[in-house]
Amino acid sequence: MRTGAHRFIVVATLCFGLVAGWVLSPAAQQVVNKAIAMPIPTSTADVTSVNDTNVSTTLLSASANRLAAAMYNDSTQVLYLKLGATASTTSFTVPIAAGGYYELAPAAGVVYTGVIDGIWAADAAGAVRLTELCDGACQ
Repeated sequence: MRTGAHRFIVVATLCFGLVAGWVLSPAAQQVVNKAIAMPIPTSTADVTSVNDTNVSTTLLSASANRLAAAMYNDSTQVLYLKLGATASTTSFTVPIAAGGYYELAPAAGVVYTGVIDGIWAADAAGAVRLTELCDGACQ
């Protein structure tokens, strides 16, 4: 189904409700679910960890299939996490304190699917524990 057709179905469904007897294709149903921020089931979860370092490093590669991600900083140092490439202590999205947690969840049906980089305040002991939820293969 073309993107324009998806938009029509979303608008028609949200504005007028689904006409009795209509059955949406799985792809169209996903578009409707994302538009109204309904959860999309997934059975794929990649669990990884990246040791702390005081040099910018990739925590999660870009993945078009990403639905959400969870990050737990078990380091003794602050993790500066960046939604994008080349994190630094002055160029970051969110600082995650030692023992802190951050969740990348859909906002209005949209989730960031690009590269996620990080850098710690100092190279110490610990890592970031990552769980990435995907629709199919994560990488």
